[in-house]
Amino acid sequence: MPEQTGGRGVVKANLDELRDFSTRMPAQTQDALVAPLKTLQELEEIAHREVSEHSSDGGPWPINAPMLQTLETVKQKLIYGINQVKLDCEIGAQLAARYAEEISAKSHESAAKIKAIS
Repeated sequence: MPEQTGGRGVVKANLDELRDFSTRMPAQTQDALVAPLKTLQELEEIAHREVSEHSSDGGPWPINAPMLQTLETVKQKLIYGINQVKLDCEIGAQLAARYAEEISAKSHESAAKIKAIS
């Protein structure tokens, strides 16, 4: 397991695990975040259907407008939050991949220097 000495001590890294994490993380994040959006969309559909029932024009009753607006606001905030989490996970995965490559390159460079001395 390669080690890298930094300003705060020795960092040990399993490069294969870092690379695996960097390829696996974005897809897992995407999969995990699909369910809350689907549930919220289903809730929104149910709410619209229920508040529109028995109205003369098939649209929602005006008295339910605040509830529908709140639901829309929550949906937009959730979408924004989910997009932020996805972005943060993608950045983390990219950093992990870059970190693995930097450690690997440093290890090969150090090994070459040692071999040249021998």
